[in-house]
Amino acid sequence: MSAEEVAKTDGVMTPADQKLAADREALEFTREAFWAVCGPVNPPKLARDYVDYFCARLPANVDEAKKIEAIQKNEPRRRSFYNAGATYLQAYSALERELAQAGYSPREVTSIEKEVEFFEGVLHEVRLAAGETTE
Repeated sequence: MSAEEVAKTDGVMTPADQKLAADREALEFTREAFWAVCGPVNPPKLARDYVDYFCARLPANVDEAKKIEAIQKNEPRRRSFYNAGATYLQAYSALERELAQAGYSPREVTSIEKEVEFFEGVLHEVRLAAGETTE
């Protein structure tokens, strides 16, 4: 049951109910958009598969110039990944403590939390592999 459905049981949507409904809608929209960007990643869709797709799949013995060229070639798709990921994480953050109140089942809450944790790590791994962060 969505936050909007919960609120409508008494016939009135308070501003808080409206915010929950809007935040849930934003989370669903950004989550779908993020998954669309990630769609072409090869299964099993482990962190390494995302690095291969958004940076480059290269043999270990490739020279540095070819590695840099391949990573630069994939910059547009990587930027789409970063942007979609940031938007999704921002929408999640707005609703993080109120997922259940927004109408998500306990199973859905757990699934979303695990998904967010995984993709935070993947975003970091892709940035590292592309040389776009220091650590």
